[in-house]
Amino acid sequence: MKALRTLLLVSLAALGGPAISQQAPAIGDFPRPAEFPKEDPVLAAEYLARARAVAGDDLRADFIHRCITDARYRQRANALQFDGMLGPAKVFDQLYFVGQNAVSAWALDTPDGIIVFDALNNEAEARDILVPAMRQMGLDPARIRYVVITHSHGDHYGGAAWLRETYRARLVSSDLDWKAMDELRRDGGGPARFAPPPARDLTIADGEVLTLGGTRLQFFVTPGHSVGTVSTIFPVTDGGARHMVGFFGGFGAPRDPLQRYVHIASMNRFRQLAGAAGVDAMIANHPLQDGAFEKMELLRYRRPGDGNPFVIGRDRYDRYLQVQMLCSQLGLVRAGLNPERQAP
Repeated sequence: MKALRTLLLVSLAALGGPAISQQAPAIGDFPRPAEFPKEDPVLAAEYLARARAVAGDDLRADFIHRCITDARYRQRANALQFDGMLGPAKVFDQLYFVGQNAVSAWALDTPDGIIVFDALNNEAEARDILVPAMRQMGLDPARIRYVVITHSHGDHYGGAAWLRETYRARLVSSDLDWKAMDELRRDGGGPARFAPPPARDLTIADGEVLTLGGTRLQFFVTPGHSVGTVSTIFPVTDGGARHMVGFFGGFGAPRDPLQRYVHIASMNRFRQLAGAAGVDAMIANHPLQDGAFEKMELLRYRRPGDGNPFVIGRDRYDRYLQVQMLCSQLGLVRAGLNPERQAP
């Protein structure tokens, strides 16, 4: 039997078949769920129940992702958030998804040029994913006026310098995140899979408005995911019907538990701003966070009279932010910290 198995493996290899491991990984090498030895389990159960109640049925998947999967077994979340092609999509009359499965990029078209949000992992992805996606959607990348870097992590600034060099686009970020990128560049540029951070260009301040081609975008500095994460609210239309997009610049929980206080405060502030602005549509900078993969599939088969799945309504957007906040407070409980403490 052993000789037959060896012959089969050799034959498959000769035919170009898939490699078959002869030895299963050791059980001791299996990844394990996270443990939270400092948590108060009674208080944790309370926050878990509160988040679940706010989520209801329509946000159940977001509750499970943020409160359970990402916290307890991040490998499962990473298995969904892999580098992979999705293809571009027209999400609103002037807003296009031009990213990939692991990380989003968005192109907002206006009569006076295009604003791109985030630039993927590196030059190759900007050149071979983002730009071809724009062209496939009928957008000329030479019309890119601004590239907004939502936060100072390599999967968002990676292709920004190349877009500036190739199309003379101006790069936009907050002062705090420009400083973080300056420091990364001085220290050697961060992880090898990312391009070095771009040199400082335009700085956007909290509350500042950028108007291009009649489209008014208001920016806010919402620290937590990074020291100077940038979030945006702007109008779009869907078949001529007006909607307001809320784009919070970084939902992922900070690695430092103490930074969760800042993150929670930023999400709560953005919740108030979004409510005042009438935000009823949501995008994010990772498809796993806004369900872009599933929603773009629904758009692909959209029938006359069907709603736009990215339009979730004011109440649901507000509850989405509440769920994110409650799950982050649950993370504080699991770290043995007081979830009701105010941000320093």
